[in-house]
Amino acid sequence: MSLLGTIILFVVVAYGLKGITPESAAEVNYAVAEKTGGECYACHSRNTPGVTEEYARSKHATRGVSCLDCHKPHKDSTGVIEHEGFEIVAQPTPNNCADCHPSAVKEFEASNHSARSWYAVAGAKDFSGDQLAEHNLLDENGNPVNDGQPNVVALVEGEDATTLGCRKCHEIGKPNSDGSVGNCSKCHLGHRFSLETVRKPESCSQCHMGPDHPQREIFEESPHGVLYVQEGQEWNWDAAPGTMTVKDTPAPTCATCHMTGFGGTPGTHNVSQRLKWNLTPEQSTVREDWQGKRTSMETVCSNCHNPNFYEGHFEDADQLIELVDEKIREGKMVLDAARQEGLLTAAPLDESIEFKYFEMWHHEGRRARFGGVMAGPDYVQWHGVYELEKDLVELEEMREELLDKAAGQGGDN
Repeated sequence: MSLLGTIILFVVVAYGLKGITPESAAEVNYAVAEKTGGECYACHSRNTPGVTEEYARSKHATRGVSCLDCHKPHKDSTGVIEHEGFEIVAQPTPNNCADCHPSAVKEFEASNHSARSWYAVAGAKDFSGDQLAEHNLLDENGNPVNDGQPNVVALVEGEDATTLGCRKCHEIGKPNSDGSVGNCSKCHLGHRFSLETVRKPESCSQCHMGPDHPQREIFEESPHGVLYVQEGQEWNWDAAPGTMTVKDTPAPTCATCHMTGFGGTPGTHNVSQRLKWNLTPEQSTVREDWQGKRTSMETVCSNCHNPNFYEGHFEDADQLIELVDEKIREGKMVLDAARQEGLLTAAPLDESIEFKYFEMWHHEGRRARFGGVMAGPDYVQWHGVYELEKDLVELEEMREELLDKAAGQGGDN
């Protein structure tokens, strides 16, 4: 076969794997995109064709949303640049998105994806006083929570380490120079803004994975995740917002439970809107109006499960969360005892016993809690409670070793 024939065969196979033939590919609205995108489309088709390809496949293009509709300066925009005869903002912010999606932006601002996410790794320094108040980042005395300091790991590692690590995920809630907070494109990737993309768990998996928040891995081992892997390619991911039912997606994904308008449950961009618990701190906390939030989640569950099932599941999960919190309190008592005995320095995370306790709640504790509510038994057991029990033994051994070392040094004097 000639080189040209090989290339043609490769293209046909590649299109076929996606359910697209060379003929149907021509039906993608390139003509509409070219007309709607105007001069921007013409130029970027030559210079950054990947961008215009995404745009041509987007609903924005087919609904008459031009490039400048998103990239035009907002009344509060800063950093406006002149680009090929147009004034634009290179990176649109939620203020731009709110021109068409005001409810989604408002819901997002109330979520943990917003300011609280960035605050966790950067502290208060990037926020105005009004923003801190608006996003409940002030304590009862009107001071920034945690003294305005970022997460202890971010402090120890420094920005050179966290710029391409923690910050890449947490910048979903980073303040922008125009006064808005957040970055919609962290989930709505590229220039396609595909409903299918954000409804599939892979989008959430960009950040929700790993030893401290393994929602991706837990989902994959849950019955929900198994059904998604086996059947998801056949589901209808493009149902209009607010209309999705079990006929479209017979099993839930992350978005189904946390965001999607599903089976009569209103949609939301506040990913915490249906959650009773905040499971990320050292000690779990119950959210404000948790009864209403739990009811909202149960309404989603009721599309597939009877009340005996999901009420029993959440009752078991609540009991597990209390057990995990108790074990973490026991670990904290050991660490506090070592500190009171003068065995630790004042610096954070410079001794093994401090790392052990940090991982106890930040890794093992979270894994067990998330595993419980998301139906991931391996994360409850071997990655969770078992590790907690082991941590308690090792913490006490570390304290004893520090006591022995201190006593030995005292004897030498």
